[in-house]
Amino acid sequence: MTKILVLCNHVNGAQALTAETYDKTLSINPAPPGQNLQIHITNIEHRILSEFNRLAQDLLEIASYVYYADCSLARGAESDVYADRWQRRLDFMIPVSDPDVWNRSEIRSLLEESLGFLSDDQISFTFTPPKPIPPYMAASDVWADCQKT
Repeated sequence: MTKILVLCNHVNGAQALTAETYDKTLSINPAPPGQNLQIHITNIEHRILSEFNRLAQDLLEIASYVYYADCSLARGAESDVYADRWQRRLDFMIPVSDPDVWNRSEIRSLLEESLGFLSDDQISFTFTPPKPIPPYMAASDVWADCQKT
């Protein structure tokens, strides 16, 4: 099984479990420098005509990171006819608005078990304190303009 450390939104890799050794590290960054993912919450807010609260934004961001990692990381190879290297172990480190909520065992285990079942991967999350709200997550003026009409 391939072990992969997934560092999200410029999270400090030194915070990773240093006792672990990984086959690969993937950095997913929705803002410069090194931006390789675009998340436009304002587009979604405009369509549903309401602002997301911070936990909903966190969940959308978590889903985006998981989807990006799943699409970016190969499983096995053509020579792996018995699918011995199909499963991956993905350890995500993600800054969120309220790490105490997301690190609660019942919340984290529901995320890990659900995503593990759907992907046939072993997935774990470490949620860290937030960084300043990046511009791509900030509320847009579109909603304010809609309310004026």
